[in-house]
Amino acid sequence: MRIARMLALRSWQLWVALSLACFGLPSLAQVDDPPPVVVEAALPFAPLAAFPTARQYWGIDAAAGYRVEVPEQWNGSLVMYAHGYRGEGNLLTVSNPAIRAHLLANGFAWAASSYTRNHYDVRAGVQSTNSLARAFESITGLKPHRYFIHGHSMGGHVTVASIEQFPNRTCPSGRLGHFCRETVEFLGQLAGGIKYSGAVPMCGVNGDTRLFDFFDDFNLVAAELAGIDVPRPSPDYPTAQLPSILSQLFVTYPTINTPLGDKLKAATIELTGGPRPIVDLSYPSFMNLLFGFGGGDGSISAVTNGLSVTNNIGRIYQLDHDSRLSREEFEFNRSILRVRPDPKANPPRFIELEAIPRNTGNLHVPTVSLHTLGDLFVPFSMEQIYLERTRFWGQQHLFVPRAIRAAQHCEFSVPEQEQAFADMLKWVDQGVKPRGDRILDRKTVQQANFGCQFTTPIRAYDSAAACAAP
Repeated sequence: MRIARMLALRSWQLWVALSLACFGLPSLAQVDDPPPVVVEAALPFAPLAAFPTARQYWGIDAAAGYRVEVPEQWNGSLVMYAHGYRGEGNLLTVSNPAIRAHLLANGFAWAASSYTRNHYDVRAGVQSTNSLARAFESITGLKPHRYFIHGHSMGGHVTVASIEQFPNRTCPSGRLGHFCRETVEFLGQLAGGIKYSGAVPMCGVNGDTRLFDFFDDFNLVAAELAGIDVPRPSPDYPTAQLPSILSQLFVTYPTINTPLGDKLKAATIELTGGPRPIVDLSYPSFMNLLFGFGGGDGSISAVTNGLSVTNNIGRIYQLDHDSRLSREEFEFNRSILRVRPDPKANPPRFIELEAIPRNTGNLHVPTVSLHTLGDLFVPFSMEQIYLERTRFWGQQHLFVPRAIRAAQHCEFSVPEQEQAFADMLKWVDQGVKPRGDRILDRKTVQQANFGCQFTTPIRAYDSAAACAAP
């Protein structure tokens, strides 16, 4: 259970929860072979030419590499940057934020961690990022008065999990408010969290394990359409089943579909956010990636101990863009393989983060999130899933999603990213909520000009006419 939810419990429930958290079973340890190693030679970095007086720091904190930069005219705020997926190797590296120049120009210090592990280990990302935030004062001799967080892809998952980890509740005045504030601080510190003031996740895995459901969905639908039985797992999938599947779905792989391939495309678009601009263009470029997840067992390498997290129980697959189920779709949904997650793969926790942290939607800080419309690696539906979760908690007023008309994963221009951060900051400082996109309105999402208002510039492969002023 996410820590923010605990504040809704009655007092006796709260203390029971705390007792279980403190004395419950420890999480399963993950073993790396070979062990993670920080690439120390890659940690040093040079100042930007426009900011020669900014101070750079690098080193190792709590087994993770780090970089820190502080402008000469520091405004007292620290921005934590969370990088994306690094693969499954053991070499740990650090990335600078793409908006580095913007941060320095506006007086922000920033810090970025390598995390203590690679793999899809979001828990390590949250813990390492928060540890570095706490170490900033000892590294620089400076104490931040507020913290922000920003991340890409898996780092977007780190970002959302981090802001949900610390309750950040607004408490009333008076004696009750004093108790509330003390409780918030206690729970946040107990969880190991940082009290962030605002967040900007980009191309993020905001829907946590639903991403892995999608990878499974794509391959389950493909196999069912092709009439090919694929064991779980299938170590020989690339040679034993995949060639037959592709022969049924493509005339010319990956650009020309058969009629069955058209149904896979429609199903994929429906699973990833519905009909929308750019996705028809980007679809073929993701085929190698998506079929690369076929033949798996639903587990997350080196994170879930070989146990499956994927689930499609109750999911309705559509083979066209008509919301009404045809007889063919009815039969398809009845016959497709159904899989359940192992309850031991990613069990909910009270204080400690899950192996794959659950993003509940119970956020309490202003959050501006970007996503490209053509992304089928971390699809646009991640934004829709998270917005629906915020609605469950009545926190949708703190989440502003923006669609960017781009074809690839995390394909943002620097101005798009800088604007998102600047708008989030204005929201925090002045209470001016920025504009976003109506991403849950199907008719809006499928309009030809959807995503135009926050896309800068229009990409060369896009239709400029779609975004021309009326």
